[in-house]
Amino acid sequence: MSEATKSTTEEYQPQWAMVIDLQKCVGCDSCTVACKVENRTPPGVSYNVVVEEEIGVFPNVRRVNIPRPCMQCDNPPCVTVCPVNATYKGDDGIVAIDAERCIGCRYCITACPYGARSFDFGETYADEMQGANEVQAPEWGMLAETRGGVWDTPIGTVRKCTFCQHRLGRGEEPACCETCIGDARYFGDLNDPESKVSQLVADSRAFRLKEEVGTEPASTTSVKGASCQRLKFAAKMRCPPRQGGGDLQTRGMVVNHSSHLRSASTGTAFLLFA
Repeated sequence: MSEATKSTTEEYQPQWAMVIDLQKCVGCDSCTVACKVENRTPPGVSYNVVVEEEIGVFPNVRRVNIPRPCMQCDNPPCVTVCPVNATYKGDDGIVAIDAERCIGCRYCITACPYGARSFDFGETYADEMQGANEVQAPEWGMLAETRGGVWDTPIGTVRKCTFCQHRLGRGEEPACCETCIGDARYFGDLNDPESKVSQLVADSRAFRLKEEVGTEPASTTSVKGASCQRLKFAAKMRCPPRQGGGDLQTRGMVVNHSSHLRSASTGTAFLLFA
């Protein structure tokens, strides 16, 4: 069989990517709410947080909204530190967690420089909120597949954004993309050169979040009218770690400009673009 024939017979594997246009993000938090509803996350757990940063010095001040989901890194430290290989990077570029393997050590939470991971302590919303706890999280359904159809909760394990893998299987976009009222989020396949995300990756105005830590987030961002030095200054304020997490929980993103951009050859690219 020739290489050409072999390549056409192999199953096509997408590389999922997300792009966020900071110029369009209005900070409405609809993505945060949609994510919580879709993934049934418990109190204190949010896969999709929007950070509001102030840039400049009075009277020349502006505010920028910076979403903070999982960056789906090409070189994810969370995968490296997991002692039981519960965290892994799939062929589609999405970093996921095998709840059956996870022992709840939380090493990955500490290792993540974006604070994009949370621990499920088993907390639920108030009983008077009828129906709040009746619908299971997608992770429960994934566990059911390996437990004879019995739905179980991932309590005692780590949880994170997975680009709504359960929706991708149905041909739908992640809930945050579908809900964004400003159309600031783009989702698509990096392996498709004609996709919108592939075109945005190549834009010269993009830069990546915390590129200096070596996670290869394939995340590039640019904000019109704000210098990179000002963005770095605005990012110096850090929140104390929550649940033993990284130095970025709800704010404090270190923004680094990359003058030489390149598309991610593997893994998922998460770009912030304006």
